[in-house]
Amino acid sequence: MKPFYRAGALAAALSLLTLPAVAATVGFSLRISTTLTPTGTFDAPGFTLTNLSDPGLRISSMLFTIGNPAFNFDSVSLLGAPAGGTAILGPGDTANGGARTDSFGIAFTSFDPDEVAIWRVEIDRDSLNSTTNFRTVFFNNGALVADSIVSVLFSDKRTLEMTLGGSTTAANYTFAGFEESAVIPLPAALPLLAGALGLLGFMRRRASA
Repeated sequence: MKPFYRAGALAAALSLLTLPAVAATVGFSLRISTTLTPTGTFDAPGFTLTNLSDPGLRISSMLFTIGNPAFNFDSVSLLGAPAGGTAILGPGDTANGGARTDSFGIAFTSFDPDEVAIWRVEIDRDSLNSTTNFRTVFFNNGALVADSIVSVLFSDKRTLEMTLGGSTTAANYTFAGFEESAVIPLPAALPLLAGALGLLGFMRRRASA
């Protein structure tokens, strides 16, 4: 078999593996609002998390870290969640007046695309029960404090993390994050690879005959 025949056959085999990639998107939207039902307030805002991923990609968990460390989460109340939703308040004393926690998480066992989880949190100043405006706690607003961070873990082990920014002029905020990855469908490629290698072997045998 001549060298250029071998090279051409190999190129043909490899070209069969160049299949269109399948784009798998994970995504979410998070709405922080004072107008949820039951009605939220600036002291106890409501959250709505929506799974915007492609079919089959579930949200596994969500972690929210407060922006201003001088404040904390006193409680988390799930108002509606996909099956298996469990709120987890981070380490800290949840008793009145205690130094509570700067983050909370929610774990899910079945949070499919287009499903929604709704919850409400109460915010207090550290070691003090107080009426607090979440907009000055979650967002920088030009002060020397960090913006809050939300991190969402998906069933394919990808994590979307977003730093949230806002102002003191709105009652409702919506944030959205997306990530798309190219996944090569290897099971579909393997039969083509076997066929290409078989063609290459046949051409070798024919050239040596």
